[in-house]
Amino acid sequence: MKSTALLLGAGLALVPCAPTQATVIYGSLSNFDCINDTGFTAHGFEIELDGCTPSNVIATFGAPYNRYGDPSVTTDGTKTFVRYAATYSAGTSSWSIGTDTGTYAPTGGHSLFYELYGGTAGYPGTIPGDHFGIALNATLTNTVYHWLLDDGTGQLVQAGTSVRVPAPVFTVPAPAQPVVNVAVPAPPIEDPDHPLFGDAIWAKVFITTVENPEPVELHHLVLGDPVVPPDPETETEIEWVLLQTGLMNERSDDLNINAGNAAVTRRYEFYAYKGDYESESHEALNDAYDPLYVGDFLGNQNVAVNLIPEPATGTLLGGGLGLWLIGGRRKTRSE
Repeated sequence: MKSTALLLGAGLALVPCAPTQATVIYGSLSNFDCINDTGFTAHGFEIELDGCTPSNVIATFGAPYNRYGDPSVTTDGTKTFVRYAATYSAGTSSWSIGTDTGTYAPTGGHSLFYELYGGTAGYPGTIPGDHFGIALNATLTNTVYHWLLDDGTGQLVQAGTSVRVPAPVFTVPAPAQPVVNVAVPAPPIEDPDHPLFGDAIWAKVFITTVENPEPVELHHLVLGDPVVPPDPETETEIEWVLLQTGLMNERSDDLNINAGNAAVTRRYEFYAYKGDYESESHEALNDAYDPLYVGDFLGNQNVAVNLIPEPATGTLLGGGLGLWLIGGRRKTRSE
């Protein structure tokens, strides 16, 4: 019998899911660089998760890789919160560390962590961004990301706008049905004045995937590592997709599983939409790709899926995997 491991984050561990024979295994992942464009120095970052409990958070990207170290994982009884935070000294009225605000060239991969571990030279310094990631064994219904700012009293509060870096969700059937689906959801509708359409975001999908004969570990999900798709300057197979709830709810691709490979990795980048919206409905009017409608770089994710034998002894050995088949789904426009 085989089970699967779904990978999340350039971080700490593989994510083994429960063995299965006839049921579908679900998993989600999030692995990204994020730029602080709030206009203020941030002193933390928070990932808000719907559809799981703290016990579903299997691993996190943290110490010793980024400036904030390991996050806390808490719940309010409904949502789960993964919070990266600096410490505040009341005596000196100062924070232990912070992330400057600013702009930054697209990283082209997961790089905003310490150079010692394969990250960016000079990090953290004045670099206005960081790398975050979590691993889950549950399927989320919604994910929201916020930079955390000082409210003036030494308390951290969420920045006024959320960071929109979609978390791809894997659906892994039983081994007898060797097709893996990966779906990237559009940002949810949050404005009650526009109930039909959410905010739009561009997804740059790197069609090329890397097949790996061995299972992939999380800390290899960084650009330049041989397990991930190549640098965008040498990448030729890409596709731009506008994601908007109500217009295109998700980008969905299928992966056929063939013998001979233990893992396959895919890469996504996300950019702001700066085209026009219909004034009343908030529908995006410029859904055909044009560089004029592509705004700031928001973040990226390298994602991978492993098929491995049942981890009865904790070892992770090779199973079978194959190549990606492209098949995005588009919801019909509302009339």
